[in-house]
Amino acid sequence: MLPQKYFIEQIAGDLVEVNVMIPPGASPATYEPSVLQLQNLKKSLAYMQIGYIGFELAWMDKIRSVNKDMPVYDLSAGVELIHEASHN
Repeated sequence: MLPQKYFIEQIAGDLVEVNVMIPPGASPATYEPSVLQLQNLKKSLAYMQIGYIGFELAWMDKIRSVNKDMPVYDLSAGVELIHEASHN
């Protein structure tokens, strides 16, 4: 997603090319990656997993299988999720 892309680019500068899996305007709950996106994952050095979103819940096994040596970093690790029921 674009906020994560911004932060990664600020940290890494020109050392990396950041590819966003979910394009602007697409729903992270229902988005399905294109064949080209999955092919590009074969060249990726790492995947920054956002955490508990529909896209990753549905596609993470496939994403990992495309590039078995690619480390996956869970950006939500250690973050306490806010559940709808706690908004009362």
